[in-house]
Amino acid sequence: MVQFLILLIINASLFAGCNGLRNITVDDSDAAVFYSPGWSVSQGYSPGNYDGSHHFSDNESAVASFAFTGIAIYLMAPLWAYPVADFASVDSLPPVFVDLEDYTLSDEPNGPEVAPTQIVWSLANLPDAQHTIEISFVPGKQSVVIDAFIYTVYDNPAPSILSTATPRDRTPAQTRIIVGASVAGGVVIFAVLGGVFYCCWRSKRRGGNRKDGAPRFRLNASAYYSNTRTRNTGIGSRSSNRIPSAVQQPMTVTDTVPSAPLDQPEYLPSMGSTGWRR
Repeated sequence: MVQFLILLIINASLFAGCNGLRNITVDDSDAAVFYSPGWSVSQGYSPGNYDGSHHFSDNESAVASFAFTGIAIYLMAPLWAYPVADFASVDSLPPVFVDLEDYTLSDEPNGPEVAPTQIVWSLANLPDAQHTIEISFVPGKQSVVIDAFIYTVYDNPAPSILSTATPRDRTPAQTRIIVGASVAGGVVIFAVLGGVFYCCWRSKRRGGNRKDGAPRFRLNASAYYSNTRTRNTGIGSRSSNRIPSAVQQPMTVTDTVPSAPLDQPEYLPSMGSTGWRR
């Protein structure tokens, strides 16, 4: 039983270590993002952008790339009231059109973003290896925009030297998930450890109470003499080697004589020949 619980702890630890996931956010101004000539950075601080700013370009040959090691990638950008879009491609796959225009609003050329930055495109279920995402200009649109990237990694490996991006602040939802998973894993491990110690304690206790496996009992010699007056016959010492230690004391005989045999019938003269009654 103890060996089974120990194996359970090891397996739970390996499971928690191998299956924990973590999201890392990389701002558009991070040194890990490479831009071709023709890109610009938005002016001033915008609360609708991640880290206050974004990159954009009106150049049809504009390309930006980011190398990462993980199993999923997400593109973040704000929305606009005029034609803005991106082409997104991972590892030379065909580019995917990502529309960043909010069609619920009237056209406002060169206006500010009308919706804060959000995840506008993603690609999951990637092999756990190095990948490269490229963002490029869409012909017929006015601009291409990048605000941030998010990529997903397994939580246990050491940081890869292939990616130079540094982790940024996590969103509150990501933090709650990580903290909740850590607390739940700790509770499970402590509960299993408690079960192991309890089983060991019970095993030692049983072994201490019955080392030879035989039932124990105790004799109380005083119960045989509680209602009589006793005198020493002097012969108890000869039987000390044959009597259990619980009753090693001089044998006694009683001075009390019953007044009449308990099983003797009583004669009643008034009843004649049938006067015997038990």
